[in-house]
Amino acid sequence: EYAFRFGLTAGGCGFVLPAEQPQFTSAGGAGSLALQALDNCAWTAASGAEWLTVNTPSGTGSGQIAFTVAPN
Repeated sequence: EYAFRFGLTAGGCGFVLPAEQPQFTSAGGAGSLALQALDNCAWTAASGAEWLTVNTPSGTGSGQIAFTVAPN
């Protein structure tokens, strides 16, 4: 099993992510995180790992960050 963390960046805005970090078995899979932010706050999500694809790389305000974890 492996775990990961998202890094979010935006100027002058605060964000809240769930305290629980998603975990996957070696089969990988799809998942999402619920991001909470003010309506006018833009955000980006990125992965530096080849095995993690961020399917929702940016947005404004609260929303879901969808991702896919490759099999290991």
